Amino acid sequence: MECGSKQAGFCNDARGKLGEDYFISGRPTFERLSEAGFEGFRIPFCWERLQPQLGGALDPDEIQNLRYMLGVAKSLNRNVILSMHNAGRYTMRVDGVPTACGLEESIGGSVRVTAQHFAEFWSRMSHALCGLPNLRGYGLVSAAHDLPEGAWQMSSQSAVDSIREDGDTVPIYVAGIGPSSTSTWDSDNPGAPWINDPIDQVIYEARCYLDHDESGQYDLDFKEELASDPKLQARAESRLKPFLDWLEASGSKGAITEFGVPCNDHRWASLLPQMLRTLEKADVQSVWWAAGEHLTDHPLSLQLTEDDSEPKPAQVELFRSVTRSA
Repeated sequence: MECGSKQAGFCNDARGKLGEDYFISGRPTFERLSEAGFEGFRIPFCWERLQPQLGGALDPDEIQNLRYMLGVAKSLNRNVILSMHNAGRYTMRVDGVPTACGLEESIGGSVRVTAQHFAEFWSRMSHALCGLPNLRGYGLVSAAHDLPEGAWQMSSQSAVDSIREDGDTVPIYVAGIGPSSTSTWDSDNPGAPWINDPIDQVIYEARCYLDHDESGQYDLDFKEELASDPKLQARAESRLKPFLDWLEASGSKGAITEFGVPCNDHRWASLLPQMLRTLEKADVQSVWWAAGEHLTDHPLSLQLTEDDSEPKPAQVELFRSVTRSA
């Protein structure tokens, strides 16, 4: 439900068409991934689709789409995290032009999207979904980059406060400042956690890809990567270390909510067991990116179909030598 938000013309009054510009996954996808061993699902969405007008009502059709997927997951005894994928922005028309307006960012002489708007949205989401038994997390945003100084700390705390004021005890996933990468977590973020949660159910989330530029695009072949970095086999541990050290020093809970390698390349897949053992030892959750019926040809997609007679190398390595599923 996050797809299409980067297309030209996308904004809160031109949100695209379900099934063409953005998608939901049906029961077969949830069944196949559950059978493969995944214990839960992280479902992304766009702010503009759920709330077509800032401060306004949530779109009932989009809420129903989320409820449908939550219901399918519940029938399979699987949990769900709902995650906003907007990088701390809301796209609306400014002087007639679709403009991605960042939290607390001044555009045209005024702040269009405030921390209060963000908190109000999450209050409405909590009202709409609180109490669903397999809803195990709200991801406030997937990343919060290029925002005014202090904007994300203020906005994320405001959102946590609004959710807790309504009595909702669901865990809340808080991304870091900037790209939310594990390798730069210590330099991008404050030295200490910035969220005060009265029930201590905040989980700081980061992403960790293993290609040379950490983009997750994997535009170089494994051979090229290895030639330029003889320590490639240890790359996962070195990239995870700043984030894991920060969590340990602060006593915070953490999750890697985006990681992945090309699924059909056994060389990349061979890096996964050590990565997952490191996360398991640190008691940090892990969420593979990605799957979905619109991603059958994506190199990182673990979308499983009836034509898959053998597990993909990444699927095999994900569950090797670990006691807790991804």
